Amino acid sequence: MEHMTRSLLFIESAPILLPLKKTLRRRDLFIFECQTAEKGLQVLRYLRFDFILIDLFIPGPVSGYDFCKKLKEDSRTKDIPLFLYSNQPLAEEIARSYFFELKADRLIFPPFEPAHLYQQICFTLESGQKETL
Repeated sequence: MEHMTRSLLFIESAPILLPLKKTLRRRDLFIFECQTAEKGLQVLRYLRFDFILIDLFIPGPVSGYDFCKKLKEDSRTKDIPLFLYSNQPLAEEIARSYFFELKADRLIFPPFEPAHLYQQICFTLESGQKETL
């Protein structure tokens, strides 16, 4: 059986995630990084990903929120597992609203443990299952 490399799209610029990305690369996962949601949308026109992590509040002309809406409205991308990340905490009711409205698989807000996030990403890639909040 041929080994297929999984591709992950990270749309963020958080230094706290650098060790996580390094660990994922050691597991032979390909990580494509974008600094803006607009660039992420452009990349999705040409490449297929198995997983996406996006900073919900990434600066730029296209917000993380708008990126997620477009992702879930497109039949080619709507089933890609999606983790929403923010380096700022959100009130629980707002977080739940984003989670359900954007059909995310996970919400990652501080404080979070990078090792636990790594396990969640691996589980999502291996199982393909969506879990509730």
